[in-house]
Amino acid sequence: SIAAFAGTATIVAHKNVRKRLAEGRQAGAQFVDRTRPSAALPIITFNKNLSFHWNKENIDLIHFDNMSHTDGDSVIFFGDSNVVHTGDIFLNINTFPGIDRDVGGSATGLGDYIRALLEMINDETKIILGHGPIVTKRDLQNYYEMVSESIAFAANQGMQGKSMKEIGFPEQFSHITGYIPASSWIETVYADISQ
Repeated sequence: SIAAFAGTATIVAHKNVRKRLAEGRQAGAQFVDRTRPSAALPIITFNKNLSFHWNKENIDLIHFDNMSHTDGDSVIFFGDSNVVHTGDIFLNINTFPGIDRDVGGSATGLGDYIRALLEMINDETKIILGHGPIVTKRDLQNYYEMVSESIAFAANQGMQGKSMKEIGFPEQFSHITGYIPASSWIETVYADISQ
């Protein structure tokens, strides 16, 4: 819990993270059944980018314009070490992405978010995830291809007038067996492209 850091660390987050925590959100439409202590809320927030120069490291917090997993997602780039922390925009656990639409998440925005991140890093960048082991740009590129190809597939099926129930997912995605099923991912994509 974020409250465990209160009093021992300065909590920094995108302004939407503070907003969601102050609303009492746990995740999506789930709320905590008690008031969060004010010490658990970020005390420094930012809209787009924020930089730290700490422990001989240049650290950039970057909120891309596109919403992705939520509306408060940011990446943390440790420039001198060439390390980036992506949080939950990249799940390297053989699953489709988790998009929290209740808090502004967007499947199509996720694709744009990952593409922007790919343009920012190089082949030597180490990527720390919200879930899964440390990976490389190639791993992120593979994830991006899965995201963008599955979005394109769902959009194409929708343009052909097929309902979500009529869509079968292509064989190329059959190896993805994680906790976010194809049906949930397609439902999220459909919700985005039909807006």
